[in-house]
Amino acid sequence: MMLDKFNEEQLEFIVNSVNEGVLQVAPRIFEFIHRTGRDDLLDILRVKWANAWLRRKLDVLPAECPKCRFNSLMPNLTCLVCGTSFTDREYKTGSNFMNEYLRFLKGMSCEELERLRKYDYVLVDGAGIKPPWEDRIPIDIEIYLGSKDKQLLKKVYSERCGSDKK
Repeated sequence: MMLDKFNEEQLEFIVNSVNEGVLQVAPRIFEFIHRTGRDDLLDILRVKWANAWLRRKLDVLPAECPKCRFNSLMPNLTCLVCGTSFTDREYKTGSNFMNEYLRFLKGMSCEELERLRKYDYVLVDGAGIKPPWEDRIPIDIEIYLGSKDKQLLKKVYSERCGSDKK
């Protein structure tokens, strides 16, 4: 493969020149960026990845990987770019899940909050968190709600909707 050996100047050229092929070569480029310490090229590569994904795959990006920050996390919680696999807990800890989850809950109606209480998970993709009853797309990740998440749901429900029935 041509991407086996190249210098820093060639790496910069490759990052700036890659097009839709980035979806196949991003893991190798990402590896070389880290090996050479050229983290300044990561934002360019992330944008190229996202644009290629939106043009070639789906009109919604995958969830963001907590490690490499590419929108490349698949439903099995494995990143297509850096190759890291996460548990639900690791994903929640490494991402901005709790803040997004709170914002998600605050945007729901009382009826939706009540309905969500019957589920043990939410769906996550690059557009954010959505309720389990919304239409799924192939890149949706099921993030299971632990006791802390359910307590927050219960609290938001009580504050916004009155008495807590459960």
